Amino acid sequence: MKKTDFPILILAGAILISAALVTAGLFRGGGRPGADTSGSPAATIDAAEAYRLEKLNEVNDMVLERKAVPEDYLRYLPEDLRDPVKQYNADTMGMKLSYEQRGSSIAEGLLYEHGEDPGDYERGELFYSMADRISTLSLYSNVNQLCNLDPVLTYTLAKEGGGSWGMWAYYIEHGNYDTETKQRRAEYLDGVDALLDQFDAYRASLTSNPDKD
Repeated sequence: MKKTDFPILILAGAILISAALVTAGLFRGGGRPGADTSGSPAATIDAAEAYRLEKLNEVNDMVLERKAVPEDYLRYLPEDLRDPVKQYNADTMGMKLSYEQRGSSIAEGLLYEHGEDPGDYERGELFYSMADRISTLSLYSNVNQLCNLDPVLTYTLAKEGGGSWGMWAYYIEHGNYDTETKQRRAEYLDGVDALLDQFDAYRASLTSNPDKD
């Protein structure tokens, strides 16, 4: 054996030893470098709470968009939030249907002259789109701004500007409703604000206490 072979053998031995150490480490680490080998339940709890936080944020966005929250989402919320979310769904449905009638009347007056309305289920797509958008935006406190900036509703409001039909969005927000309607609207908007505050509080409790049960 030549003297020059010794460095090569030493290098080869070092490579084999390193490979063995890496392989052993991979097996201990569950097949990936840096794997958590502690087996601590805290890691599982953190993952579960992270998922709950994700679902909470999704529900939060549904409320912000005035959408109904599917029942399945409630299992990921704490018990003290489930009933308020159910109540939000019921209140939003009732308010939406109420404003849908108002939206339909507005769209009918804007799109059809007297005697030209084809009747239920025969109107064009624009009619139903306008009615739906009006009824949805009416569920916000600043409905006047939202309608005036809406891509479907802006044209009709601008075209009717200066006339009585240019004021319908303002009247939805500031109109002279009867006492019962005013109270119902105020209670709905207050309820949404209170629910969002509850989401914020629960979110803060998760992020400030990651080991929370």
